[in-house]
Amino acid sequence: VSLLGSSNGGYPPLPPKLADGEIHYHPKLSIYVDGVLQIIPKNVGVGSTHYPLHTHEADNVIHVESPDTRDFTLGIFFKVWQKKFSSDCVMNYCKPAYDISMTVDGKPSQEFENLVLRDGQQITLNVTKKR
Repeated sequence: VSLLGSSNGGYPPLPPKLADGEIHYHPKLSIYVDGVLQIIPKNVGVGSTHYPLHTHEADNVIHVESPDTRDFTLGIFFKVWQKKFSSDCVMNYCKPAYDISMTVDGKPSQEFENLVLRDGQQITLNVTKKR
């Protein structure tokens, strides 16, 4: 099943319970627009369909839960959330009107939508309107 084939990530819903050894981890995504933290809503990817990448609370923690032990990327989360995301656009903030940068665990990264999510990662997107 393609994870990128539709606006919701194209992934089937999760089974009711994950077995031991299947993935379950929590990176944190902080998005700042002109210095203001944007809150990722609770229950992104949760509802009548429960996707492997989702949120439970409005705490910017992404839950990655899947019986499939493949790599999941930040781009997949944005597709589930139904928001634009690349090195050129974060939500509705796009170049050339905005500068966009990303750090992962405090280090600059150019991986953007291709960033493979890992447990405990601290991902920061900084979006700044050009003056």
